[in-house]
Amino acid sequence: MMSAEGNQPRSSALEQGQPPRLHKSDGSGIGRRLGQAQPNPWAVLRSDLDGRLTDLTDTNPTNHGLTDPRVAEILAKAAHQSAYDPHPRGNPAAREALAERLGGTPEQYWLTASTSEAYGWLFQLLTAPGESVALPQPGYPLIQPLAKLQGLDTCAYWWHYLETDGWVLDEQTLHQAAGQAQVLVVVNPGNPTGAYANVETIQAAAAKANMPLIADEVF
Repeated sequence: MMSAEGNQPRSSALEQGQPPRLHKSDGSGIGRRLGQAQPNPWAVLRSDLDGRLTDLTDTNPTNHGLTDPRVAEILAKAAHQSAYDPHPRGNPAAREALAERLGGTPEQYWLTASTSEAYGWLFQLLTAPGESVALPQPGYPLIQPLAKLQGLDTCAYWWHYLETDGWVLDEQTLHQAAGQAQVLVVVNPGNPTGAYANVETIQAAAAKANMPLIADEVF
């Protein structure tokens, strides 16, 4: 390695047997792409109101008695299997069951450990750092930081609540966001609104902008 002063040889940390020094934005070790993260004000309020707040955005079915009792039995049987044979696309038997129930072939299905992991994979596949993702607002708050972790910007298309009609999609902002972004995300039903987007409307916006569409239909 050469130094800037007179191009004199300078040994690196690795050559001296020391670990490499990591570049940090604020001394915390957190990558620059995250920026200066601050406590979420809603999380702070929820903590302050612990026990006095009903969280209508809680989508964990096990918190509301919606767990199928057969799940524990299936997991117990799987735990006794001696052979571990992982597959990059997910368990073949599970993919076969999905294809039988929903159509297609097992090869068309990819299983992930969580929706968040699926978003991460898709953002890496469909975008490059510095590009943008169009997200619904109000919408699931975790998608924006997941996009930021991949070095992406976000832009919003809006849902408005009308007393006579409930949640209504603002199609003008949908087309504006689609024109600015490289990927369009739709969540059906919406979280936390519970509103359903018209599939044809969303598909038409994505097709007009010639962009991929991520459909989150976890519920």
